[in-house]
Amino acid sequence: MPAPSAQQIILLRLKVRVVLRVLAVVLLLVALGWASMRYSDYSYAQSLFAAGMGRPLGPLHHSFFGIPILLGGMSIACVLLGQFALPLLVPVPKPACPRCGYDLANPTSNTCPECGIRIADQPANHPS
Repeated sequence: MPAPSAQQIILLRLKVRVVLRVLAVVLLLVALGWASMRYSDYSYAQSLFAAGMGRPLGPLHHSFFGIPILLGGMSIACVLLGQFALPLLVPVPKPACPRCGYDLANPTSNTCPECGIRIADQPANHPS
């Protein structure tokens, strides 16, 4: 199987970045929706505490806002993965001879020095 060309790798990285960003937006919207649904329960618990019938709750209490905070963190992680970890997610294959596997990172001619196969028409062996 031939190695992917540089254009195919760029397109795959773009697709991965778009998927991660869409996932980040969806996670953030779910987190905001969840927090807005739980806010009325939180304000009710705060009013009970003000009346002396409940316990004090912090502004980011885990029983009300734990899942939205977790989803927001996952959203940030998706954005950071899409921005900085793409070389790890979609690596560029090393150029190698298709017949013998010789490393052709710095080719000196159009033929493989090990087996003699012509490599000029192999786009992945010539990174741009």
